[in-house]
Amino acid sequence: MYDIFADILSQVWEHRRNKVIAVGAIAMVFLGLFFTLKGADWPPPWLPVAMFAAFWFFSLIMILLVCYYILRGLVRIIRNLVSKWSTDRTRDQGSAP
Repeated sequence: MYDIFADILSQVWEHRRNKVIAVGAIAMVFLGLFFTLKGADWPPPWLPVAMFAAFWFFSLIMILLVCYYILRGLVRIIRNLVSKWSTDRTRDQGSAP
């Protein structure tokens, strides 16, 4: 069982440059811990709840990162279109008689 978590954490370390994959993998680790602890009798009742809260926290961060990268890409596309449109417009005005 520990091999699974070690493998997931090694994948997180390999994808540390891609924050969305890394944060999503950490969220999945907490979800796995939640389901593992939920079936056991020995942990205190607050521990699975804490694991589930950590899962939702990292899931929310992952969703916010995805929204940030989408908005950043849209702003970059719009900025390129506006700059291309303005250079074409000035080029057309300069060649008019």
